[in-house]
Amino acid sequence: MSHRGYASTSANVRHQLEELIGTDDGSEKWQAFLRRETTLPAWILPAVQVAVRMAAWRNAPDPIAEITFAVRRIAIQMKLSGGNRLADVALTEDAEAER
Repeated sequence: MSHRGYASTSANVRHQLEELIGTDDGSEKWQAFLRRETTLPAWILPAVQVAVRMAAWRNAPDPIAEITFAVRRIAIQMKLSGGNRLADVALTEDAEAER
């Protein structure tokens, strides 16, 4: 089951991720995936794209959890901000706690 309550299987998610790797960054497919399979905000999409293309999720039992874990670190490195200082602090604290 996906993180948003949909009935996506791990195999289905992996298939979607494989297709996204070759998809242009501006494609609506990225936004659709983000909305459908994660609880991540839209402003963090560039970090999601990097995490998906790094492909560490391929060997993970839960690909979405692996991507979410990587996205926190990548977003900080990319200095992404959703305009919400509290969210930025929480993101930084989460990443530091995971070290």
